[in-house]
Amino acid sequence: MYFIKLSFYFFCLGILSARIVLAVDIGTDTTINANSTERHTITDANVTLINNAEIDVTGGNITIGSTLTGTTIINNAGATIRLSGGNDRAISLEDSTNNTVINSGTIISGDGQAIAIKDADGVTIINNEGAVLEARRNVIRCDGANCEDPIITNSGTMFTTSNAGVARVVHMPNARRAIFTNTATGQIFNDEDDMVFDKLGRDSLLINSGLIRSLNGEGGITLTKKNAAIFIGKDEDNSTVLLKDDSILVGTICNINPAGDEFADNAKLQIDHGYGRAYMYHTLGPFELADLSGNRIVKGSATAVGMGAQETVDEVLGQRAYNLRTTLKRYASVSDPKPRMEPFAYVSHRDRDRTTLRYDNHAAGTNFIYPVVPEKVNLILTVERNKLDLDEDHDITKNSFLIGVNTNDFMALGAWKASGFIAGGVTWHNSSRAVLTNIVVSGIADVGAEYETTEAITGISFSHTYDQKVNESVTNKWETDLGLTLSYSHTPSYMESLFFTWEERNLTQLSIHIGEQLTSMLGDKVQFRLGGEFEHRSVIAGKNQNHALNAVTVDFRSGAFYENSISMNTGFDYALGDYSKAYLQFDGRVSDQTAYSLGVSAGLELVF
Repeated sequence: MYFIKLSFYFFCLGILSARIVLAVDIGTDTTINANSTERHTITDANVTLINNAEIDVTGGNITIGSTLTGTTIINNAGATIRLSGGNDRAISLEDSTNNTVINSGTIISGDGQAIAIKDADGVTIINNEGAVLEARRNVIRCDGANCEDPIITNSGTMFTTSNAGVARVVHMPNARRAIFTNTATGQIFNDEDDMVFDKLGRDSLLINSGLIRSLNGEGGITLTKKNAAIFIGKDEDNSTVLLKDDSILVGTICNINPAGDEFADNAKLQIDHGYGRAYMYHTLGPFELADLSGNRIVKGSATAVGMGAQETVDEVLGQRAYNLRTTLKRYASVSDPKPRMEPFAYVSHRDRDRTTLRYDNHAAGTNFIYPVVPEKVNLILTVERNKLDLDEDHDITKNSFLIGVNTNDFMALGAWKASGFIAGGVTWHNSSRAVLTNIVVSGIADVGAEYETTEAITGISFSHTYDQKVNESVTNKWETDLGLTLSYSHTPSYMESLFFTWEERNLTQLSIHIGEQLTSMLGDKVQFRLGGEFEHRSVIAGKNQNHALNAVTVDFRSGAFYENSISMNTGFDYALGDYSKAYLQFDGRVSDQTAYSLGVSAGLELVF
């Protein structure tokens, strides 16, 4: 009996001694520079603990803990705070007030929670870029008692490592007025067949500018509550999810329990990806939807699409009409014209406005002009390829042709002479846009479409010329031009993958222009040109574009539908003989739609 009692006393003494060895009380500001296996407990208020080493505790349930006020725990880059084994909290701030964790290294729990904030008020957690928060079950947890006003900012990585049935990265059903921000460099994911955000708490806000991803354990997506990227519980009224900038979300957004009869009131889903950005987010349960960038958003799943391809139809068509008109006018000024093959190229740019997208348009092509009746009737064929680069990852490549005829001076009205032209053609479009969506693993779907449009352009102008002989070698011709141009575009119905359907559209626009052109003959070989023009263009039909977003029909119009522009041109012709010329032409155009274009054409006049 004596031996048994003595053994028991030694056993108890060993346990007490072990607890003393494995526990360190921190009552003043402390910096840890040596590796440790000891638990650290904050014993006084307003203490800062800085870790530059590895603290690895096995066998306890807390690595660093504080229940006081004003504690700051800083884990620097390269440092680690770890709780090993089947235990609970690497850092515990439960029952504390106004405490802060700043992590630039690694905080990891082999089982339960990386950071526990139950019954804590005013907690701030900052996970910096390059830092890691990791746990087998919950990285951050507030459950069982309320935590008031937590502020959590992630710029690093947060993830769980195993599906234990409760392996949610963030589990905060008892949070109140939480603000959780995932910045552009932040990555929060659960690839183990469970949720990422399991409840946000009441009156809380989640802002995502980075990556939030939920996969089903096999590298795929299951669009259910169990695998939700974001789940809002039934008692979490007035919670808001805000998806910003180029953020990536993979996995559904859920506000409904499995039975389908309970959900949070006033749950809000707000999108702020930028005007013109296309997206489609799968949702479960009711949400108040809002697009803060001005896009039209529809319910069902939260879906919107940029209208850049549609609202630029009139501008691009207007540019082509201008190019055709000025080419024919320039050719009409040539005496004794010969067949001509005229290569050209131009670029145009438009800035972003409230209802229009920024774009860059690069084009190149060739005009073929053949005089059927010299100086009276000409045939023209234009072939062109352009690339329209719209904001928000939307590109359209176009291959087109126009074929037509123009007549010069077919009617006289006193000193004014009338000329006209008509042309028509086809454009083949190849569209590609990036759609932000939570139903594909990458979070971005590349959506394409191929379709054809038909165009027709016709115009009439009245011109008055005045010849001026400067001297024996220089002769000027001044020409005043006043005209109308009518252009038309037909776009048939087409689909962009499974997301967007566009209905047939017929657009008609009318423009009026007035211009002045100076043509100078400098001797026998050189011809110089300088001119300017003012044009007003308005869409008179086809402003609306009916379309469907994720099978929800929308009648919408977007764009300015008018334009006032001023253009200038200058060029030279140089005679190489009786039947050939070299030429160079520059054009510039600016408009009140914050758009401009610059063009050049050069080549040889050829007989063919």
